[in-house]
Amino acid sequence: MRRRALILAFVASVPIAFVAFVSLIQWIPRFSDPCFEWGTARRGDLSTHNVRKGQLGSAVLPPGGLPIRQAQNPCANRISATSETRAQAAKRLIIVPGGLLVASALGLFGVLRSIPLLTAIGSAILVLESIAAIFTLAPLLLTAAILLLLAARQTRLATNRFSASSA
Repeated sequence: MRRRALILAFVASVPIAFVAFVSLIQWIPRFSDPCFEWGTARRGDLSTHNVRKGQLGSAVLPPGGLPIRQAQNPCANRISATSETRAQAAKRLIIVPGGLLVASALGLFGVLRSIPLLTAIGSAILVLESIAAIFTLAPLLLTAAILLLLAARQTRLATNRFSASSA
């Protein structure tokens, strides 16, 4: 029984943790990227007109309009942006991938330590996270939540059998 619970928790937690790590690996380097613009609220903020006038912090051309050599400007051939501010992106990374990592860790830890309540809490966190990711990861998160609930049940049954046989 305990082995089955461990397999269920592992199958549920590893893909979720992988998705969270991939998300973090993609976004964290952008915080120090000088060619990444934060908080561009309007669609036209990255237009060639703004770049020519030098209105962006990492623009290709300075305010005088003279071109900068490629070696002096690492952003000459690439610039990307998001409408999120750095603070908003940090909050999102803490809530979504961070929540997925916490849920995965609770699920595995609950099974490993025979504490089904922790596994159930991990499952509940995944259900809440599926609301935030309704159009992307919701099927994966809900499947993992169900598997963690099954693992919690298996852990509870194994714990009850162990305590009943030792009494």
